Formats: sequence, C-alpha cells, structure tokens
Amino acid sequence: MVFQPDNLPDELEARELSAEDRARLSYYGPDQPPLFIGHYWCEGIPALPAPNIACLDYSAVKFGRLVAYRWSGEERLDADRFVWVDVPLEERARAMPQEIDFD
Repeated sequence: MVFQPDNLPDELEARELSAEDRARLSYYGPDQPPLFIGHYWCEGIPALPAPNIACLDYSAVKFGRLVAYRWSGEERLDADRFVWVDVPLEERARAMPQEIDFD
C-alpha cells in the first residue's frame, strides 16, 4: 500500500512505475502491527485502507470529521471502532476561543 499525500502533476500520474521504482517503495505488510496514520485529508465515512492500517485524518480543518480509533490492543483493526464528530460549517456553531485571565 502506498500513500501519496498530494496530487501528482498529470504527466507523472499517468506514468507507469518501473520495476526498479516499485522495488524502492516503502512497504507495510499485512503481518505488521497496527499503524495509525494521518495527513491524507480523507473524506466520507472513516474506513480502513488495510486490515492493519487506519487513517485518522478526515479533514477536520476543512469542516470534515474529527476522527479517533478506540484501540484495545487488537492486531486486526475494525472499522466499527472509529468514532468521530462532524465539524459544523456554521460559524456560530463553532467554539470561539476565550481570553484567559491568569491574575
């Protein structure tokens, strides 16, 4: 499984990987421990890209979801263990920072 965080230029996206390039890619196999990742701006309902990989980045700063995974030590992750809150679009529904007086 390979993750590309940003869109590739069109000419690169259409290009096939050579065997040499493919051999140099990082690999996280299905027998490795659970891995929690972010920085991918996912959208929609949280899902597992692999049985042992969970992405927790569902674009909260773009009014997506703030996501967590309730991990209990299981070796194979379960999509039913994702929890989240939707980030409201309406400015009045968002929490406003409060000034703190330390005196």
